[in-house]
Amino acid sequence: LVPMHGAVVPFHLSTIKNMSRSTLDQFQLLRVNFFTPGQGKTIDDFPASTPSRIFVKELTFRSEQRENLDAVLRAFKDAHKRFKQRETEGDLAVLQKAGALEHHSVPLQTSRQPHCLRDLNLKPTVSSSSRRPVGTLEAHTNGFRFLVKGSTEKIDVLYSQVRHAIFQPCERNSLTVLLHLHLHEPIAAGKRKTQDLQFFTEVGVQVEDLSQRKSGSAFDPDEILEEQNQRQMKERLNACFKNFCKKVEDTRLL
Repeated sequence: LVPMHGAVVPFHLSTIKNMSRSTLDQFQLLRVNFFTPGQGKTIDDFPASTPSRIFVKELTFRSEQRENLDAVLRAFKDAHKRFKQRETEGDLAVLQKAGALEHHSVPLQTSRQPHCLRDLNLKPTVSSSSRRPVGTLEAHTNGFRFLVKGSTEKIDVLYSQVRHAIFQPCERNSLTVLLHLHLHEPIAAGKRKTQDLQFFTEVGVQVEDLSQRKSGSAFDPDEILEEQNQRQMKERLNACFKNFCKKVEDTRLL
């Protein structure tokens, strides 16, 4: 609720982009920035009481009491957090219901011996823990299933839900081989919604501690052997992913 010209004008939380606090001389300032057309909102989101759409870009309030504006800012952040949480939970409930209906009408047809890629990481994180989920990607008759290791959590994706499937091999300057799925519509994955799933594994460590690096020549036999092993690992993983993708293509053509 904003006081304007002697009246209290309501603004919905979804119209407010952010708030910021600052100090100017002896005064405390609270600046409220609103969404405008082209910044997350379309022109249809604004009232059409006149031929030209009406919107407010920003408002600044001044006070001599810091505590008052701090209380307003704190209350806004708390309310905005609850609003976003309810919005996310509502979207997830809709997606889960839609996914349940789709899987009920077209269930995943599991195979006795599906083609598998084991010990893969998944983005985004779907596990309840903060650790990166590791599991097995299975290719069944009409879809994928990712099983999280050491958990009952799983993600089913029908082939009909996939718009693009991209295989990225591990190249010379890369240490990651991955399979990226871009879906037609977002799905519920854990406690979030996503339209992209990325299954990947790493050939070696992504970060090297230079302080622990050995001071040796370029012809150090240990380093040469390590590079050879890494190159062989890249070739083996690339072949596994490529073979998996080829088998999925053959399955879909049946």
